[in-house]
Amino acid sequence: MWLVENNAILTKDNLLRRHWIGDPTCYFCNENESIDHLFFLCPIARITWGIIGFCFGANSVPKNMQQYRFWIAKWLPGGNQMYTSGCAEVQKQSMF
Repeated sequence: MWLVENNAILTKDNLLRRHWIGDPTCYFCNENESIDHLFFLCPIARITWGIIGFCFGANSVPKNMQQYRFWIAKWLPGGNQMYTSGCAEVQKQSMF
């Protein structure tokens, strides 16, 4: 999640800024790919967050990094590094 917070993941919008030539749309839907889209807004990400939330009894899903921090604090008391790493891994695995 450190990479997400620091906009360091080479999502298609970041690649385009580096003069990459390619399709900027998400592989899973027709929206332009960005970090927020890939981790929070894409329908696949939202389903993944819904499944994670269901496992923890959450009734909401985060839509951006700020909401993610609040979500962790609310639904995973303590919100320690293990939770952050675990959520990042689940998101990564669901994309492949």
